[in-house]
Amino acid sequence: MERVYIVKGKEPYKATQELLDKMKFSLRNKKVFIKTNVHPAKLPSTDVRVIKAIVSRLSNCEILVGGNVGIMGKSFRINNYYDLIDYGVKLVDIDLQKKVYRKVKRPIRFEKIPIADCCFDCDYFINVSKLKIHNHAGVTMSLKNLFGCIPGTDKMLMHPHIDDAIHDYMQILKPNLNIVDGIVGGQNDEFYVIPKRSNIMIGGKDALSVDVVATRCMGVDPKEIEYLRLLNYKEDEIKVLGESISDVMKKYDRRIRPVRKIRNFMELGLRFMIKLNLISR
Repeated sequence: MERVYIVKGKEPYKATQELLDKMKFSLRNKKVFIKTNVHPAKLPSTDVRVIKAIVSRLSNCEILVGGNVGIMGKSFRINNYYDLIDYGVKLVDIDLQKKVYRKVKRPIRFEKIPIADCCFDCDYFINVSKLKIHNHAGVTMSLKNLFGCIPGTDKMLMHPHIDDAIHDYMQILKPNLNIVDGIVGGQNDEFYVIPKRSNIMIGGKDALSVDVVATRCMGVDPKEIEYLRLLNYKEDEIKVLGESISDVMKKYDRRIRPVRKIRNFMELGLRFMIKLNLISR
């Protein structure tokens, strides 16, 4: 039985601490990699206060926080992640890290996948995502957040097959702890976002179970999400602790704005340029 914890809270640091208390989480003398979810301004990112709360539970640890941060660390800067340096944290841009190709034992589509080496060069992997609706994948939390472990433009080429990619790379990536920041989530679309306040934090050891619960918390049936079905989730084997799903569930709007069609066309052009080697991989 996989345990998934839900706590209510309006303040990210305090709510994360309460979640970690329920999970009885602390760690010492380890090399820790934290995969976060950061975006430029106006896009919901993992609140830096969530990361600070996690870091406060890490004693005598070497800590790396990684994300896909854009030009000159823009996403780290806008979301105040450079404050973490004062906590002894090293920030890394995953897109600039060395690629390690790993074979997939039971692939649907990708027999080998490039992963940033920092995702493996650690003793403990913490996956911290955001509660959001996603245009292609349906929803994006723990499992989709790990798509960011694929560095550079490889993500762009794999994106049209996102459900297959998640199924395949989850045979390679095994985070030890998964936390979803749902204080303020994102609805409609991952880039054209309407924020929605859910005031919850969700956590557990199993990424699939955490995402099934988080999907329910947005009023979405997991059966509607292809990659969850591909990973063969078993909802009757999940035990929810803390708050009940029914008490915290808020219906998220999944409608896609017309402007998204323009972005889809632009992404198609970028993939074509990458394949022609007009953009470096």
